[in-house]
Formats: sequence, structure tokens, C-alpha cells
Amino acid sequence: MSNPRNQPQTILVIEDEAQILEILQALLEGEGYRVLAASRPSVGLKLYAEHWQSVQLVLTDYMMPEMTGDKVFAVLKPWPSAY
Repeated sequence: MSNPRNQPQTILVIEDEAQILEILQALLEGEGYRVLAASRPSVGLKLYAEHWQSVQLVLTDYMMPEMTGDKVFAVLKPWPSAY
């Protein structure tokens, strides 16, 4: 991913297991990424709606209580930056 302004790239992580979310966030931040962390798909979609212009990658769990990872991406697909 190119980063012309030399600012941290942003990754949205959606994971319903708190410990896994914390580990992913710590690992990614340790590598210099800005992480938007969501413990539920609805929160992740809200974060994406607020920050879609800066999110370069969405990393999501597949099996979650509210919706599957496939459903999350189906909701994100119409967004211009989701391609």
C-alpha cells in the first residue's frame, strides 16, 4: 500500500473475541499502523462510515454474533473506497 504523506496507514479490525482483538491491535500498532478496533460488526460498520476515506484495509472475523464477515463486506461493497 502506498502512503504518499508518510502517515500511518489505517486498518479497521472487526473481531468479537476481546483477547484476539487486543492482540491484533497491539501487533498492528507495533508495526506502525493506525488501528480502528471494533468488537461487533455494527461498531465496525459505524467506524468505517466515519473513517472510510482513511481506511486502507478491513480485517474481520468470519463468524460473529451479529453477522458474518461476508455480510460485513457485502455492506461495505457499495462504498467507493471498498475496491
